[in-house]
Amino acid sequence: MIRFQDVRKSFGNGQVRVEALRGLDIEIPAGQMCALMGPSGAGKSTVLHLAAGLTKPDSGTIHVGEHVVSGMTDDELTLLRRRKIGIVVQFFDLLPYMTAYENVAMPLSLDGASRSEEKARVSEALRMVNMAHRRDHRPHELSGGEAQRVAIARAIVISPETILADEPTGNLDSSAGRHIIDLLRDINESLGVTTLVVTHDPVWGASCDRILRLEDGVIDDDISLTPEPE
Repeated sequence: MIRFQDVRKSFGNGQVRVEALRGLDIEIPAGQMCALMGPSGAGKSTVLHLAAGLTKPDSGTIHVGEHVVSGMTDDELTLLRRRKIGIVVQFFDLLPYMTAYENVAMPLSLDGASRSEEKARVSEALRMVNMAHRRDHRPHELSGGEAQRVAIARAIVISPETILADEPTGNLDSSAGRHIIDLLRDINESLGVTTLVVTHDPVWGASCDRILRLEDGVIDDDISLTPEPE
């Protein structure tokens, strides 16, 4: 579950002050896959950064799962991201000197997981994204789509409650992008993980349960794509 209650966020000062979010209210139920869309500068990435605790709101309350993210300390937020929130970004953010296995294992290593637990969880995460056969390859040896699959494996290896994805297909061609969309949908359904995707790509609409359209820091449209029960 992700809930924003009257969240405001501004950047800059004086005449160059920009209101990114102007009293934003949204609620994404647990297990839902939601696309957040809108024009550039609408505040989409700001929503993700706030949900991940990477920046603080000026006012308002943010819940992610059972956690009041807006009231947590930096150390608490670091642990929350390491253990409960899987983050996927446009340019993969893989460490170039590490293999696929090592990149996926990194959050477990930081959290002090045993070697046997690490091996089992990383192997399963790579299997889920169909990258087990590339576990010993480094990022420069992977295609863009393969690198994004490894990044998704790193996000799910912690068994997250929430996945936050910022333009995860923005650096891929249409074919690779379609595979990533299908993969995140499969993960959402199989793990029951709440998934919020920031995107400009309208193709996401066919795979999500809901589309939220953000404009000028507020929700302009809220479209449910889940059929109503008969």
